[in-house]
Formats: sequence, structure tokens, C-alpha cells
Amino acid sequence: MHILGQEKRTFPIAGSIFIVVVLLLSYFFYYTKTPAYSIYIVQKAIEQHDWETFADHVDTDHVLSSAFDDILEESRSDAEAANMAKNLTEPFLQILKPGLVDSLQDCLHDYIEAGNYETNLQDMDIRQRLNLEDMKKDTDLNFVRYKNVLYTKKSDNGNPVVGIVVTDSVLKQSFVLDLAMRKNLDGSWKIIKILNLKEYIRAIKKARQEKLQVLNTGIRQKIDSVAERGYTTVKIVSDGVSGQRKSLQIHAQLTLHGSKPIQSVSGKAYARTADGQQLQFPFLIERGTVEQLQQTIDIVSDLNPFLPKERAFTMNGAEIHSWIIVNCIRYADGTELKNYEELPDTM
Repeated sequence: MHILGQEKRTFPIAGSIFIVVVLLLSYFFYYTKTPAYSIYIVQKAIEQHDWETFADHVDTDHVLSSAFDDILEESRSDAEAANMAKNLTEPFLQILKPGLVDSLQDCLHDYIEAGNYETNLQDMDIRQRLNLEDMKKDTDLNFVRYKNVLYTKKSDNGNPVVGIVVTDSVLKQSFVLDLAMRKNLDGSWKIIKILNLKEYIRAIKKARQEKLQVLNTGIRQKIDSVAERGYTTVKIVSDGVSGQRKSLQIHAQLTLHGSKPIQSVSGKAYARTADGQQLQFPFLIERGTVEQLQQTIDIVSDLNPFLPKERAFTMNGAEIHSWIIVNCIRYADGTELKNYEELPDTM
């Protein structure tokens, strides 16, 4: 028996379900052609070790090449980078760039397919390995993990930019990377560049320095209570023949306290000009268990006039300040008080 009222209600309900299904399918097909969905595909390709799919959605040549340039430029602009690195190493690295980028490609390929790149790393020469390690350190690559897509926006040229959130397991902080995208022929999207890599590197460096400072606060106080820094003097000395050759001389005093026998004290001496040029020199004091508590530190270093940073110290009337920092006190029983120079991998 058919009930007319029920039959009439059936068509509107079925029609509503059909409309919902059509809308969901339309959204799905739309979403699968969005830049954000391509990021999802890249993430899945990494998890499933699918290099072919990964390469379809990441222009690895362009991404790695531009990343290399950004990392190099950022290291060059670092205020603490040596002038030799700025003036000599950069052109040298540009010559090595094609080989380094190829090596990075090989490492990336092995990482996507096998989950590690150690085989390719061992095959590199020492220069390539050192440069790769520097890049990993600058970007905190070992400790950064993808979290989610934050936004999609248009760039000045009309192409989409996807902002992804990455988290740093050591710093316990999140950062946003802006990824420039280009459309593939099939309507999907490909990552072509990390637009804000230099800003990201600066943010990583700042966060690491702040975290390191907090970590060292208590240790610094303990070290200073044992190794009391006295006055420090600095002067520029010319040779007695032509006067052209000059050297930097730093003299400092250190007073050791406490009854626990000390085996050695190490740290760095610094000299800085008024315009911010800075040099640093390591020092090590090795002493027995009954030697005098008053220690002196004398450092002499020839200055190279062909390096702009060192030449700044040789200028007549240059105002120079100096100081020392003790980083490690090693006791006779094998224990030590030591300042962290780098953040530990786990905290």
C-alpha cells in the first residue's frame, strides 16, 4: 500500500542528498586542484617514499639552487662572519655551487626514497660535507617538522603562495615558510621556491641565541664565581724595523676561587673596534693542584692588512675594547663547569 504523503516527502529528501553529494564532489575536485592540496601530496610522498610524486610537485632544481643562494647570502651578511669568508669563500662556493646542488639533489632523492642520505654524504668530498653540515645547521634541518598549511595568498605576480607551519623540536617554536607555487599542466601545483628562507634563518639564529642565553645563565654565574675576571688591556704593537707589520696584544688577569683543585681553565679573549669589527682568540690555562690562584692571560696575534676586519685594528687612533670570557673549568677529579656553546639536540 502506498501512502501519498510519504511518497511526496521522499523526493525532496532524495533531492537534498543528491545536492549535498554533488556539492561535496565539486568541492573535492576543486580542492584536489588547489596549491594546499599539492602540499598534502608532497607530505604523503615523503611518508610513502614516493620520489616520482614528490618530484612532480617540487621543482627540486630551482628550490635547492635558490635555497643555496639564500643561505650563502645570509651567512655572508652575518655580523660575526669572518671577512675572509665574505671576500674569499663566497666566490669559491659559487664555483662549487653546481656540484653542491647536485649532491644536495642526490641526498634529497635518497632521503625521500629510503629515509636517509648517509650513503651520499659519505661519497662527498670534505668540502661538500662541511658545506652541507653548515646548511643543515643554519636551517635547523634535523629538528624541523611539517605541521600544517596556514594560508594561501596571491603574490605580486598573481601566482599563489602557500604558508606552511613547521615546528622546531629543540627550540619548541613554530615558524611559517612561504612557498611559491607554479601550476602544472594537469592542473596541480608545484613548489618552486621558499620565499622567506633568509628571514627564517635569521629567526632560527635569534631563537637559538635566546635559548642558549637562558640555558647558560645559571652556569655563567657559577663559572664567574670560580674564575673572577680582572682588568684586561689591549694594544697594537708595530715591529721595530719597518713599522708596517703590526700585531694585537691582549693582557688579562684571572683569579681562581674555591677549594676544589682545578686542572684547566679555557675560554676566549675578544677585541672590538668602535665600528663593530671583532676578533676572538681561544685560550687555555693548564695548572696543577697547588699552583697560584692568580693567573695571567697573554695573547699576541699578527694582523693581516689585506683582511678588512683585521686592517680596522691597525688604523691610527682606532678605539679598541677587549674582554675575556671563561667557558669551561675542568677540575682535577674529571668534573667540569662548562658553558654551552651550542644548544643540545634534546632538551
